[in-house]
Order: sequence, then structure tokens, then C-alpha cells
Amino acid sequence: MVHWKELVGIGPVDLRIAALGPEPEVGPLLQMFREGARYEGLSLHLEHIEVPKNEFREALGHLASIGVRGVSVSGALKVDAAMVAERFFVSTQALGVANTLLLENGIWAQNTEVAAITELMRDFEAGTALILGAGPGARSVVGALMQTGWKVRLWNRNAVRARPLLTMMQRYGQVELMPTPDPAGCRLIVNATPLGSKPGEQPPLEWAHVARGATVLDLVYRRVATEFLRHARMRGLRAIDGRQLLAEQAAISFEWWVGHPVAREPMREALGLRAVSPTLPN
Repeated sequence: MVHWKELVGIGPVDLRIAALGPEPEVGPLLQMFREGARYEGLSLHLEHIEVPKNEFREALGHLASIGVRGVSVSGALKVDAAMVAERFFVSTQALGVANTLLLENGIWAQNTEVAAITELMRDFEAGTALILGAGPGARSVVGALMQTGWKVRLWNRNAVRARPLLTMMQRYGQVELMPTPDPAGCRLIVNATPLGSKPGEQPPLEWAHVARGATVLDLVYRRVATEFLRHARMRGLRAIDGRQLLAEQAAISFEWWVGHPVAREPMREALGLRAVSPTLPN
């Protein structure tokens, strides 16, 4: 990782991308972008850079001046990225979070997490969903589901921290705050907490109340399926791996930067995923 002030102009390439955020989150993204560019036959230059919060706007101006077109943002910086954006590509998906920036005649922002969740859930009939967690990831999930007709229940270990999310989502409808992680009556259960990023841990859930035929989505991604997903599959539930979501949102970002649709399979394979049904282990 280098400081943004260390970056200089380079020779001509098809696409230059900068990635901001912690290494565990940035690493898989860079790997997917490399595979996407290789598959498309594009010359690509990638940089993992450091940008302090108070230098965000200045840094983006410098990046644009040296030919950086795309910026991938991870971690807590996604809120800062939304704040410095001058325009949103899809304003209804903003939600105060941006994970992708396009430096073209200003700072364009996009929340590809919402678009990716909407795409993955495209063939699902809307019902009631239980979201575990209340951070930026939960914000994107709640926004995507409520915009497509889902009713949402929310559980967080600290109910006070969930209040800002409830207030923000009032424009789309009412979110029911749950006192316990009870999935009774829910067709979809989403883990939007960080629990599961380390082996042996998973979020609390009253598994005995999970309805037959329910789907489980885990936003956590590892090189192997999380305990949360494995537990769901052992019960015969359909399970969507966080890597599937990450690959889809990376593909949406990449095709925004290059200006045309791109193949998903190279990015999925970069994360260790195979082209199989989401009901089967990956």
C-alpha cells in the first residue's frame, strides 16, 4: 500500500484503478479485477493506496489528474466516498454508501452492493426477510430488498445502534426491529454482521424456527464456505455465499469503468467459486 501522494502518471493503459481499504477486503477485489481484465484482453494498472479521511477529496482530484478512472472503496471509507461524491449513478441506491467511484468529469459514485443484491435476488418471490446486523452492509441489503417489495425485520446485538438505520429506511417503508434473532415466518435470512470472518464463529440465529425452503445469504466471504452457510446447507436450505455477492458487485463496478458488460465467471473463479447452483457447496 502506498500513500496517494506517491502516485504519478504512467504510460498508456486501457484502465487504471485505485483501491482503498484494508488489505483483507482489497486483496480479493484486486484479484478479480486482474482476472476480469485478462479475460477482456485489457491492459490494467492497479494500485492499493492509502487515503486519510481528511484528504479524500484532494486525493481523488490527484488520482483523476494522473489518469486513474476507477476507484474501489472498502471498509468504513464507503461512507466517506458517498460524502465526497458529486453525482450518484443510481440515486435511489445511494443510501449514504458508495463502494465504487468513476473519475470522469467529476466524481461519480455508485453503490454496487445494492445492484448486486438485487441481481442475486431477481428470481426470488418477495416475502419477509430477517437481517442480522445494522452496519453499512445491512444498509445496502435492507435498501435493495425494500425497493423490490420485501418486508424487513432487523436484529442487532445493540438495538440502539440500529436506530439510525431504521430512521434512514423510513422513506422506503417500515423496518421491524426484532428483540431476538428469530427467523419465524421469514423466507430469507441475511448475515450482515462480521461474524464468520474467522473460522469457528457465526452469528446467533434460532435455527429451530427457520422455515423449510428458506434461503440464507451470508455477506461474509472466505476462501471456503462459512460455518453459517454450512449449517444452512446441512438443514437443506438454499445458501448464497458472500463470494457470489462480492463477485457480482465487482463485475458491476468493472463494467461501469470499461463501459460494456463483462463476464462473471473469471471473477467468480478468482474467489474459488465454480459455476454451480447456489444450493451446492463451493
